[in-house]
Amino acid sequence: MGARTPLRALCLALLLVVPAAITTVRAQGDTLGLHTTLSGWADDALLYILDRDAARGGRLSDRGILQRFWSDIDPDYQINQMRMRFDLVDDAEWYRHTSGVRYWSGSINTRDEAIQAEFKARAPLGGRWAADVNLRHQSLLELTRSLVRLRVRRTPRSGTYTALEGDFSFHKPSSDVGVAAGWQSGNTRVEIALTVLDAFSNLIYGGLKVQNTPADTALDYRRQPFLLHGRAPSCRQRQIRGSCRTSVTVSREAWSSDCLRAG
Repeated sequence: MGARTPLRALCLALLLVVPAAITTVRAQGDTLGLHTTLSGWADDALLYILDRDAARGGRLSDRGILQRFWSDIDPDYQINQMRMRFDLVDDAEWYRHTSGVRYWSGSINTRDEAIQAEFKARAPLGGRWAADVNLRHQSLLELTRSLVRLRVRRTPRSGTYTALEGDFSFHKPSSDVGVAAGWQSGNTRVEIALTVLDAFSNLIYGGLKVQNTPADTALDYRRQPFLLHGRAPSCRQRQIRGSCRTSVTVSREAWSSDCLRAG
């Protein structure tokens, strides 16, 4: 039982310009090049779209997807996070590698501790095929996330590649699948990707009708949402190098209905 509420069509364009400044400093007479990147920030912004269930209040919160401001969170919370989390130099080192693990945590108030852990690995599958896995866990005041991202990629000799990818969480209807194509040489990469958001939502809620699982809310899209996103580096000029990431979700319309069922 319950009322059905149409959600307005959404068209969200997100432009992420990610500069990566290359700085030169001197230490004990030696010159050391420090590389920085905002790729971590770009990934966080992308995950706000891919993993909307993680946000505080859920995907149907009246605060929207980004949910940047909460009146009950201490104003010093963001500053405390900046002190605890990895900086831009650490991020540059992290994104240079295809495999690794990292973790940070810190007390944010008398009761709670902020936690973020990431694991990633690349495994060869034979020939020119390889698989990438990325696991991110976050327990923060504004979100709780445990997301697995998988990618199977084929790279011919030319450096161009194609890939199938998906991200998966506890709620099956929220899983996304997509395709990507691009070119890579070292750490320089140009890529465009198309992702089907909530790929199995209509099948699970509309086709299978969640018959064996209690559900408070069913989300049935009138038009399947897609996300088009890409990335490309800029030319290096005078020790400055940047990259651009752009994401656009096409218009979509959905019905939300309360459908409380017994097990």
